[in-house]
Amino acid sequence: MKKIDIEKLLKESESEILEFKTAQNNFDQDKLGKYFSALSNEAALRGNNNAHLIFGISDDKKIIGTDYKKNGGLEKLKNNILDGTKTIAFSNIYEEIYKGKRILVFEIPRANNGPTFYKDKAYSRRGDSVEILSFDKQKIISGDDWSAEICEDATIDDLDKEAINKARFEYIKKNQTSSSQEIESWSDLVFLKKAKIITPQNKITNAALILLGKEESEYFIRPKVAKITWILKNHLNKELDGYHFGMPFILNADKVLLKIRNLRFQYLPDKTLFPEEFDSYDKKTIKEILTNSIAHQDYWLLKKINVIEILSQDSSADRLIFQNAGSFIPETIENVIRQDCPQNFYRNRLLVESMTKFGMMDEYGSGIKTSFEKYKNIRRGFPLPDYEIKSDEVKVVIYGKILNENYVKILLKRFNEIDLFEAIELDRVQKKQKIEKNFVEKLRAKKLIEGRYPNIFVAGEIVISELDKARYIKNKAFDDQYLKDLTMKMFVKYSLITREAVNELLKNKLSDTLSNEQKMNKVKNILKLLAKEGKIICTKIGSKSEWKIKK
Repeated sequence: MKKIDIEKLLKESESEILEFKTAQNNFDQDKLGKYFSALSNEAALRGNNNAHLIFGISDDKKIIGTDYKKNGGLEKLKNNILDGTKTIAFSNIYEEIYKGKRILVFEIPRANNGPTFYKDKAYSRRGDSVEILSFDKQKIISGDDWSAEICEDATIDDLDKEAINKARFEYIKKNQTSSSQEIESWSDLVFLKKAKIITPQNKITNAALILLGKEESEYFIRPKVAKITWILKNHLNKELDGYHFGMPFILNADKVLLKIRNLRFQYLPDKTLFPEEFDSYDKKTIKEILTNSIAHQDYWLLKKINVIEILSQDSSADRLIFQNAGSFIPETIENVIRQDCPQNFYRNRLLVESMTKFGMMDEYGSGIKTSFEKYKNIRRGFPLPDYEIKSDEVKVVIYGKILNENYVKILLKRFNEIDLFEAIELDRVQKKQKIEKNFVEKLRAKKLIEGRYPNIFVAGEIVISELDKARYIKNKAFDDQYLKDLTMKMFVKYSLITREAVNELLKNKLSDTLSNEQKMNKVKNILKLLAKEGKIICTKIGSKSEWKIKK
């Protein structure tokens, strides 16, 4: 029997296509059949040729050894599984002695030409559990693609001319095999056939309608819905504004993004007089998330895509929420980030391919990983996106402000020492979200967190040199002097000033990393400093205090 590299498998994390079981003596055959079905289907969904089930090794990778089928019966087991699936059996069963212990490695082939069933039921993995394969995943493994289906009554006249021109312009930028003059010379019909978004017989696909169709052409896909709703809400969840955007999505996706209030955000790092300035939301990232929502929407569920903009009371927790219908095929964000190659199956393959050709999204499936890598940025320090994954919905939350100044300082100081997964877990700590104990130990070993589990928090300010401390104190003094000078200019002009007016003058000059209460205390301290220097005096005490210049 061939050998298999157990060392290599042990270096991998347990996942939807790799399962470790102790199975020291026995293992129920029907349970084994369910694992076979689940692992086979997950291998297909992830584009892997095989999945592996290993007996004799515990979940924490301790070498236990197994006596399962030690006295023969592995070939019969293969036949029994084949009887249960009616289509496929184990590719191989490897019987190895590893570190003096007997280990069994079951190599399971990917599902082919449809899901792998066991005794008339198809299974999938969700974390450590085995569950019935969803109808959505069954369609994907079977190669069903609603976006490629034909709308028999639709014609090219039902497509928007401006949208076709936009698609052609972006196609020319992406296409390297033909000259721009040649592509420009094609008729609209020839161009759309060359782009493979309509059929060689000039039939209009659902993908063509969604991306390029006139607004009224949504009639052809009913009861399916092709609509994006933008909603603006305040901190009390009250709707302040809203707008619906229909087809064509190639034009209207950009119009949705233009609705978002992307304010400039200033952050004053330590040891500098010059603030860093950013957009609250990285434009490329929010575009990628919106186009991913369009591409991976389950249109069978008859729901809209939602973009919800939340305005917090003091701008400290402004955020964007993107919602699209459908299960998240890779199951977890970690699966996407770990995957070195793009996923193999898509809910709307033709739609994804067309959006890629027309420059609406990056090459297959890289948008999520890119958004995490972009946000792990020493110049931003913004929170990473949050993904809330349900069986029929994916929600992505993007934050528009810094949440924790210590998190920013750590990224600034130790960016090259922290890998992407550590940054993700550290981000969860700053958001008071639960993290696994194994990550707690890793972060603690690097002195990135403090406190006792589960009450952990991002480590305090990193120790800096005496010279850096001196520069920091000096710059801090300069900051206060700037605020005092600005305030005095106001007093020179108006003589008598209310505390409310000083708040209004200075609030946008203070770091947005400060809470509203901290900002108010800062203003109070500036007034006290000016009074101590004999430049102003308080004429009215209280919440509505008044101050005037001292002659």
